[in-house]
Amino acid sequence: MIKQILFLILFIPTIILRGQIINHSDTLDILNYNLNLDIDISGQTIQGIAQITAISQVDNLTYFPLDLQGLTVDSVFINDTICNFLYNDTLLHILPSHVYHLTDTVLLSVYYHGHPGIDPSGWGGFYFSGTTAYNLGVGFQDIPHNYGRVWFPCLDDFNDRATYDFHITTADNLVAVCNGTLIETINNGNGTKTWHWILHQSIPSYLASVAVSNYVLVPDTFYGMQDTIPIGIYVASGDSAQAVASFANLKQILAGYEQYFGPYQWERIGYVGVPFNSGAMEHATNIAYPAVVIDGTSSYEYLYAHELSHHWFGNYLTCASAEDMWINEGWAVFAEAFYHEFLYDKATYLSYIMNIHANAIHMAQYDDGGIYPLYPMPQNVTYGTTTYQKGASVVHTLRNYLGDSLFFDAVRAYVSNFALTNVSSYDLRNFLTAYTGVDMTDFFNSWVFSPGYPHFSVDSFSVVPNGGNFDVTVFIRQRLRDRTNFTNSNRTEVTFSDDSWHFQTETVNFSGEFGQATFSLNFNPTHAYMDLENKICDARTSDSKVISNAATIPFHNTYLTLYVNQISDSAFLQVTHNWIAPDTFKQEIPGLYLTDKRYWKVEGILPNTFNITARFLYSKATTGSYAYLDNGFLTSPDSLVLLYRRNSADDWQITNAYKQGTSTNGYLTLDTIMIGEYAFGIWNRTITIREKMPEDTKPIKIFPNPSNTGFYFQQQKKSVTNFKIFNASGKQIFSGQIIGEDSYLWQPDVPGLYLVSFFDSKGKIITKKQVLATE
Repeated sequence: MIKQILFLILFIPTIILRGQIINHSDTLDILNYNLNLDIDISGQTIQGIAQITAISQVDNLTYFPLDLQGLTVDSVFINDTICNFLYNDTLLHILPSHVYHLTDTVLLSVYYHGHPGIDPSGWGGFYFSGTTAYNLGVGFQDIPHNYGRVWFPCLDDFNDRATYDFHITTADNLVAVCNGTLIETINNGNGTKTWHWILHQSIPSYLASVAVSNYVLVPDTFYGMQDTIPIGIYVASGDSAQAVASFANLKQILAGYEQYFGPYQWERIGYVGVPFNSGAMEHATNIAYPAVVIDGTSSYEYLYAHELSHHWFGNYLTCASAEDMWINEGWAVFAEAFYHEFLYDKATYLSYIMNIHANAIHMAQYDDGGIYPLYPMPQNVTYGTTTYQKGASVVHTLRNYLGDSLFFDAVRAYVSNFALTNVSSYDLRNFLTAYTGVDMTDFFNSWVFSPGYPHFSVDSFSVVPNGGNFDVTVFIRQRLRDRTNFTNSNRTEVTFSDDSWHFQTETVNFSGEFGQATFSLNFNPTHAYMDLENKICDARTSDSKVISNAATIPFHNTYLTLYVNQISDSAFLQVTHNWIAPDTFKQEIPGLYLTDKRYWKVEGILPNTFNITARFLYSKATTGSYAYLDNGFLTSPDSLVLLYRRNSADDWQITNAYKQGTSTNGYLTLDTIMIGEYAFGIWNRTITIREKMPEDTKPIKIFPNPSNTGFYFQQQKKSVTNFKIFNASGKQIFSGQIIGEDSYLWQPDVPGLYLVSFFDSKGKIITKKQVLATE
């Protein structure tokens, strides 16, 4: 009874602390682990002695806390003297015969054995498969996620770092591969060998590694910025040639990472093939890598680049907590995208990072079961889409916010400053502020510490001639997706163009909901594009293209495809898919409802003559690439319509787009695309829709249409009606009046598609109609 009472007294406070994820490293600092491990693959057990050199971090320390999960403790020694301990299958408390004080050093030896476990998710733990045994150092489901404790006693958190000695005993036909450098192999003369590895750099326990199998070494050498570093890739016998081919670009990627992130600081560059098909694990110098993807191709180059980058982001500097995991994984996904730029080209990088951003803004809330900031990330979604993919897109945005020169200078300094230690999101913010001289408070408040996204758009612009130049005032609008506060200290790029293909890009700095700036241009712009080069990962996904020939042209991540049937000259178009609700009707139409999910903007230069059909994708699927696009809004596709407006000054009008598809997904197809905005609507045809015009107003007729000679505009009333005519690029080319019941003949100068807007005497729009001038 006394022992049981003592157990409760000692362990209840500790269990409470563990539930709050209080680090044992607050009381103890591990300097070195000397792990002597006998691995029985056929019996799927391990038997070991962990010799742990540690220093007390506090005065009057009465017990040494260690993490060990699901194994059997046989005995414990303190400085070679056997001692008492308490163990509850998760926590090991070693009880010294006297108290220890601050900076006292102790050698703890734990004898243990058992069958090491696997995370309930199946991802993480210690695995036996055929003739292979290996570990993956994090568990996706267990909290805390650190998973050193499933195979050796340790301080299992992100903060405590130690060096490692490994003495791994295996059958003599197998090879043991661990972190660091192979020091010696001992033939024990009894059918076993002991493999002695040393890792000289300190790491957290989750990065410790062992893999045992019938491996062969594929060696190489990397001549780095500061040192000559051995490369060791361990694969199954017979897979050497595939390894050489699959890792063909490894040294080029290493050189690029060194150039942009700083020198590689580890003693070895290492990968080990394991029979695990659900990912890889960045164990320092000994990356556990799926053997199945070492296939002789470069198809999985991104995966080994991602894991390699952790030797800067995650291993060399480490997130201070699981809630800060984007510091490890978001930066690694950014690096995974970025290597495409220096190995291939900038366009490949941009395509890759924009695909990541598109998936994050589209699917993270469904993958993760909620909408979260990057910090603090709930631990049940530590390894979720938000952490990885939104994290990477925020690093991309940060890169462009600072500019390449300052950003990469800061990254190299950041990696060096936090070498072999931990960093929190606040540490990163404060370091960047101090190093760059740019106050990063607003940036981090918006992009790291808040859920959701800002959305930036060009609302309008005005032009005033000034001598030989033009003073252009642009008005920027910020809207919100899944958040309540506007972002401040914004830096948004706006690109202006005219129909003669002159382009000029300017930066608008503003805070809050609205911003404006005036610039001097040497041409008269007719178009303004928001973030044409995709430098900001806000609530937009956009793509731009030059179109010169008849072709089918998908605009990536926008769910819009153009079918160019005929075109007389080159066109330039930016298509933006806006992940927010469109503006509401200026004048509501009974029975017609606008989507609250998304809308499109098409901006650019169109020639006078073209025939371009547009397909806008709809979907209420719950799986696949098109999942959850219109769910909740789209009830019956039969009532789905496509609405159009030229810009924010106009109201939405129903187009003649027609549906192609099923009740789950398909397209609304519009025969001719025009510059402007498009959105889905639901039209309840059971509700009578009446045009709200003055009672004496009768419909305006246009005939013939199409026409190769001209168009007659005719009304059946005695008042004056004004009209404006716009070409397909949205540029006003003509205006006039219909007086009374007279007809007005308008003859276009060139063939093409035109939009005619009619206004009453008070300037209120009456209707809009499209006309097609043929050759």
